Order: sequence, then structure tokens, then C-alpha cells
Amino acid sequence: MKTITLEWFYYDQDGKTCSRCKSSIENIRNVVKRMTTPLKNIKVDIQLKEIPLPLSEISKSNTLKIDGTDIWEILDECKYLVTDCPECSDLTGLEIKCPAFNYKGSNAEVISEQMVEEAILALIASPSAKAKAEAVSQVICDCKDECSGTHPI
Repeated sequence: MKTITLEWFYYDQDGKTCSRCKSSIENIRNVVKRMTTPLKNIKVDIQLKEIPLPLSEISKSNTLKIDGTDIWEILDECKYLVTDCPECSDLTGLEIKCPAFNYKGSNAEVISEQMVEEAILALIASPSAKAKAEAVSQVICDCKDECSGTHPI
């Protein structure tokens, strides 16, 4: 059986976190709950690991990795952003910026259920999605002697 591992990273201070992290993990849990049985039917197990971060790693909060790859790298129409997080700033007493996303043209601070489902399905449809993404990130050029033969996109 294949296992898809979701790793959710969030800042936790004495059991408290910001609303964007609370909403993101709620969405992630909903997707895992909803997809567990259908995935088992096609011999795919889904595992969720919730990983609290210390203050020194708060910049990684509100991050979801699926099989070791950030969700925004898996999704076609998703870009990584960083925005002010007033709630984390209040929790820590510091000015904090946390990950957010531009997904299908709209900015979002919360990882949506649609984002999680789409990323999981992309990995199931293409188990080598990460390898393909790395291969697509370079193209053969026709510069001949002037370059190494590949250019990062």
C-alpha cells in the first residue's frame, strides 16, 4: 500500500495559535477524514503529522508538505506569499509575517480544502510529480557552445 504523508507545521505558544493556522488545520483534517476511505479503496493510505514549531521557526508556520514537498510547489496555480500575521504578533510580542498563498488568482491566508484535495489527487495521478516538476524546470536550449545546454525556467 502506498502512503501519502501530510506534514502540517504551525506555531504553538502554550497551546495557542493564530486563526489562520486553526482554519488551515481544520481544513486539512476535514480532507484527510473525507478522503481516508476512498483512498484505502485504491490502496493508498493517508497520514497526517501535526508538527508544532518553536518561535525560532515561526516563519515556517501555516505550511503543509505532502510527501516532503510544499503544497504550493505541487499545485499548478499556487504561489507562495508572506503576509503580516497580527495574531502571531500578539502571541509573541514581535512583528511576525507568516506564509500565505495566491491560489488561482486570489490571495488566501488559509490553506483551503480544495488546495489540499487537489494536491493529494495530483500526487496520486502522478506519483513522480516531484521528479517531473524538476525535469520541467529545465529546458534544452540551442545555444550550442555558449552554455551548458540547460536553462532554469
